[in-house]
Order: sequence, then C-alpha cells, then structure tokens
Amino acid sequence: MVAYVLAGKASRAERRHRRRHIVLDDAAFSDKTQVRYYSALKKLLPYLEGLVSEADLDSTVCSWIRNMWRSGEPLLTVGDGLSSLHFFQPWTKRKIPHSWKLFQVWKRIEIPSRAAPLTLELVRSMAAYELDNDHLEMAAILLVSFHCLLRTGEALKLRAHDITLNSKFGIVSLKETKSGRRNSANEAITISDPIVLETVQALVDVKVK
Repeated sequence: MVAYVLAGKASRAERRHRRRHIVLDDAAFSDKTQVRYYSALKKLLPYLEGLVSEADLDSTVCSWIRNMWRSGEPLLTVGDGLSSLHFFQPWTKRKIPHSWKLFQVWKRIEIPSRAAPLTLELVRSMAAYELDNDHLEMAAILLVSFHCLLRTGEALKLRAHDITLNSKFGIVSLKETKSGRRNSANEAITISDPIVLETVQALVDVKVK
C-alpha cells in the first residue's frame, strides 16, 4: 500500500525520516496496478529478449499483440503490457505507434462484457434476504454501496467508526479513494435514504456495544 506524507514546514532530517520507507517508483501506482503491470510485462518480455535493433521494437510488440489475440488473452493484459513497457522503459514512448494502433483496433471490435446494472428494488430485495439470514453487515454493505455509489474496495474498507448518524442523515468517511489519493485528503458521502439509515444505525449499535 502506498504511504503518504504531509507537506509543510519540516527540517531536512524530518523530511528524510518521513520518506524513509517510500520508494517513488513504487508510489507511482497502486499495489494492484503493480501486480497487473508485472504480470503483463512477464508475457511481453520473451518477445523482447531477442530484439537486436530499436527499429524492430514496434513490429516485435505487434507480433506479441497478434499472438495475444489468437490465444484468447484479455485486452486489459495488452494495455497493461504496453503501459508497463513505457513506464519501465521511458525511451520506448512514441516508438511503438503501430502497436498502439492494433490495441485500439482490438478495443474497437471487441465489445466488453459488462454486468447488467442493479435496480433499487433488486438491491433492497438482496438486503432483505441477508437480514432474514441474520447477515446485518452484508445488508448494510449492499445498501450503503448502492446508495453512495461506492466501489467494492471502498465498501469493504468501511468500519463502524467511519459512519456518523443522526435521525435525518448520515456521513460516511472514505479513506484512500482514487480521487482522495490525488488530492491527499479523505472524502465523505451523505446518507439520506431512511431505509439505509435504519439498517446502518442497527449495525453501528451492534458494533459499538
């Protein structure tokens, strides 16, 4: 997980102490992105190992993309491979135009498989089922996630002390969100739905006992 330091007045020794465990290269992207980049690059490297000339780079990467297409690999892996190549070898930027063109062609002709959107009625039905089975936490996660449009990771990180409630509304404090990382600040979302408020209040009452 990427660490963060606070900017401001500090001595050289204090800044050095704060930064001692942070590697700038690793902080460029999240742990999940690092795993994806390394996994994709591992598939691309065998093609690059036999490269003898910079002029052959684009055609070699194109061969890799065509092979990925034929072998049934997902488009995401190709995108990660191209991006990781540029990240770890910046000199390759603008050296593989046809490779990126093949990527865009693939992206255009292969329609992504997306899940059908959930409806409010369906989410409430799922939450009711969880409540009938004494799964209060799951019911609260479903309702809060849908009402506040939370990402899966954001929802699973929520704790009872991250939520402030009264009889009319609630405040959900989110930590380490994507936009929050960019702005070095935590985000907050308001709960206004009475059913969500009632369910979350029941969960908070259980957790604080």
